[in-house]
Amino acid sequence: MARAQAAIEFLMTYGWAILIMLVVLGVLFYLGVFSPQSSAVSSCTISAGFTCVEYRLDDDGNLYLDLGQATGRTITVIGVGCSTSSAPAITDSESVQIRSAGHAVVTGTGVPCLNSTGTAFKGTVVIQYTTAGSSLMRNATATLAAPMTGTGSGSGYGSDLVLLMHFDNNPAIGENASMAVDSSSYARNGTINSGASWNPSGKLGSAMQFDGVNGYVNFTDSPSLNIVSAITIEAWVKQNATGGGSYEIPVSKQGSYFLGARNKNDNYSTFGVWWGSGGSDYLRSSSALPPEWPDSWHLITGTYDGAAMKLYLDGVLNNSLSRPGRTIIVNTNGVRIGRFGGTDQFCGLIDEVRAYNRALTPEEILAHYQVGG
Repeated sequence: MARAQAAIEFLMTYGWAILIMLVVLGVLFYLGVFSPQSSAVSSCTISAGFTCVEYRLDDDGNLYLDLGQATGRTITVIGVGCSTSSAPAITDSESVQIRSAGHAVVTGTGVPCLNSTGTAFKGTVVIQYTTAGSSLMRNATATLAAPMTGTGSGSGYGSDLVLLMHFDNNPAIGENASMAVDSSSYARNGTINSGASWNPSGKLGSAMQFDGVNGYVNFTDSPSLNIVSAITIEAWVKQNATGGGSYEIPVSKQGSYFLGARNKNDNYSTFGVWWGSGGSDYLRSSSALPPEWPDSWHLITGTYDGAAMKLYLDGVLNNSLSRPGRTIIVNTNGVRIGRFGGTDQFCGLIDEVRAYNRALTPEEILAHYQVGG
């Protein structure tokens, strides 16, 4: 009897402490502290002056890294190494030039992350580079955690990313006064129409400037742009306070989907979808955007995951609309950046336009904002 009484008193005294310890241990296991190769938490912390613009690992542990730099000089990346060790050897030779305030994929067709196992990777990435006018080799180091998912592609991006416009005016990939190049694995060319021109003062590197009268970039229709079941449309915009049309649509495939900036009629931002079953929905921001919203950079993201439409402003969920089980209508219209339909024009700067055939997670959208923030 005395033993039972003592056991009850012990549990009453220390039971809560034991429960708290078990919860803490569970959280640590979930975060991968005790199993570093099993965590799916995604992060990339890199040396000052550099940013991980985009990164992922395929199922075989090969890394694809879009590296941004703002060192004040043009650099040339000459090698990359990736391993679970704290000091990985350089295993991949590269020759990728990046201007200051620019970015580029520096891992070719994929750099193997050594000793990567399971479904996630945690380790170190070393980027070896030289600066313009010097042969001295320098290193930038990143601590990387990422899930291992998807197959590789020569562009460094998966097939889920169907359009990626850096708008960096990069002649190395064929960009010029009349052509902008898609950096996704689909590598399509966009025609720059009169009134759209390169501007060096982009959000990341350069951007495309639209005069609000005639300027837009046009992509002819292709199967990958006919996104049906799930979608993400995203763009950095710096909208002029005056000029342009009434709706100010940065990205559109008329009759299928569009992403709107600050509408001059009511000052709302909008994400719109036309449904295959008929009808359409226009998800507006939860409130009118403030007067100071133009003339500064903002990230607008619209997603549909098969259950709900969602609109994010500057990396944060702003509004949502339940629409379960819908499909997006397919048509032969091309994608236009800077124009909606035949006449409504965007006036200002647009950068880093992305379209996916899946809904990005809130964490991914926030990471895109933080890279540009």
